Amino acid sequence: MAKKVLSYFYTRAINELDLKSPYEIDEDLLDKFLLAIEHQSQNEVSNWSCWESREHFLIYHYHHDVMKKLITKKGSAKGDLV
Repeated sequence: MAKKVLSYFYTRAINELDLKSPYEIDEDLLDKFLLAIEHQSQNEVSNWSCWESREHFLIYHYHHDVMKKLITKKGSAKGDLV
């Protein structure tokens, strides 16, 4: 749970918390992640070989662009990235 919370806040520039993400966001990987939301399950995406750790995956999962897309995605089936 702690990794999820930290990952969420790493993706937000909240100066009061002074948190520095150990990972830089790769825009190409973020775009790939955003496209994958439409066709792949969370399990499939989390198993991509590019992730250095679970935290690395979570940094992208909680990115504000991903969260916006997940929120606007209509109807979620079991196993989706929500």
